[in-house]
Amino acid sequence: MLDERQVSAENVLLQEGSLVVFTDGTDQAGLVDDAVNKGAELALGGKYHSERRVMEPTILLGAKKDMQIMQEEIFGPVLPIYV
Repeated sequence: MLDERQVSAENVLLQEGSLVVFTDGTDQAGLVDDAVNKGAELALGGKYHSERRVMEPTILLGAKKDMQIMQEEIFGPVLPIYV
């Protein structure tokens, strides 16, 4: 049975597992986009919410060495899994 205390998965990500980003968020989002464009699978999250200045916890599967996310510091809640 649902009650008013339960929240959606998106709200849990934003309230419990997000990270306030002190930049405009394009750095983290750009690294995620680059990885996805080069074949990584976005398993969770991946969105930057500019109105709240938070980056969702993100899991990328199938990261490869040539992806920017594997070469640069992320400074956000992003976990690339290298295979």
